[in-house]
Parts: sequence; C-alpha cells; structure tokens
Amino acid sequence: MSSEFKIDTMLRALRPTFLRRALTNIDKAEFVKLSADPNVVVIDVRDINEVKGGTIPAANWNHISLSEFPDLEGLNDKNFELLFDFPKPKTDQKVVFYCMSGKRSHRAALMWEQFFKSDNAYNYTGSFKATMLF
Repeated sequence: MSSEFKIDTMLRALRPTFLRRALTNIDKAEFVKLSADPNVVVIDVRDINEVKGGTIPAANWNHISLSEFPDLEGLNDKNFELLFDFPKPKTDQKVVFYCMSGKRSHRAALMWEQFFKSDNAYNYTGSFKATMLF
C-alpha cells in the first residue's frame, strides 16, 4: 500500500470532523432577542432544584435537565413529547440552551446536535446568574 493511498484514506475518514460546524454561541443581547420569539425553543438544562429558584423569562421556555440528555438519543416526536411535555423542536427551529454558568448548556447543545443530526442548537454563553443580575 502506498503512502499516498494511506493519507487519502485517512483524510476521507477525518472529513466529517473537519466539516463539523462550530457550535453557535450567543451573548446576552442575542439571547434576549431569541427568547422573546415563540418559534424559538429555550431549554433550561439546570437540575430541578435550580429551576425551583427561578427561570429566565422566555416565550417558549422548557426544561430538560442535562442528566436526562442521554434519554434523548433516538427519540421519535411522539416519545419526546410524552417524556418532556413539549413538542420535539423541528430541525429548522432554533433551540437555545442555558444553565447556571454556561458549561452544561454548551454540553447540552453539542449533544442535541449529535443526537438529532442537526445544526439548530445555540448555546447562551451568559448564564442564569448573569441574566438575572442585570
């Protein structure tokens, strides 16, 4: 096997990694704008005890704890809605994730895109704390 063939084979194998879209991070101003739109799904990934302490107002607010994200993989629309009590967002619908500090929401957005083979996830780099302190 020639070294040229090996390199070509390796590049073909890595192509999906190179072509992967970078996750879209949004700041507070963009979050405020998107969260006011009822067509944008906002998902709070904090645990239920944190949610009891308050949420960021959003026109289409929902909650899925990050610990529940492994359950998302492979869910069809009907089962998604049965489990999480809101319709599964469409592939062309923006989905914005937030948490207490921005770390869990980043993981959630990456998992969302992987599980649903989509590029509609947005990570709010701010946080619940930062947003509620303005």
